[in-house]
Amino acid sequence: MVTLSTILSLLSPFLAGGIIFQFIFYKSQKKKFVAGTNQEIAKADGLNLGNIQKYIELQDSIILKISQERDSFAQENTSIKSKINEYDYKFSDMERKVRGMQNVINNELTKRQYAERHICLNLPCSSRIPVLGTYKKDEV
Repeated sequence: MVTLSTILSLLSPFLAGGIIFQFIFYKSQKKKFVAGTNQEIAKADGLNLGNIQKYIELQDSIILKISQERDSFAQENTSIKSKINEYDYKFSDMERKVRGMQNVINNELTKRQYAERHICLNLPCSSRIPVLGTYKKDEV
C-alpha cells in the first residue's frame, strides 16, 4: 500500500497539472474558435451588408423609374380627362341642338296635320269653315 500511495503522490501533481492545462487549453481553444467564428460572421455580415446596399440601390432605381412612369401616366390621364370633358360638352351641345330640331319638326308636323284637316285650298269652296278671311292663328 505504501507503494501505491507513493505512486499516487508522485502522479497527482502531474494529473492536477494536466487537468488544469486541459481546462486552460480548452478555454483558449474555445476563445480562438469563437474569435475565428466571429471573424467569419463579420465577413459574412460585411458581404450581407454589401448585398443589402446593392439591393437598396436597385430598389431606389426601380422606385425612381416607377415614379417617372406614374408621373407620365398622371399627365396622360389629365389630358384624357380634359378631352373627355370636351367631348361631353360637345355631345351635350349636339344633343341640345337635336332636341331643338326635333321640336321644330314636331311643330311643323302638327301644323301640317292641322292644315291638312282644316285649310281648304279651293278658294270658292262653299263648305269652308272658317270662312275665308275669318281664320285666326290663336285658334290653333
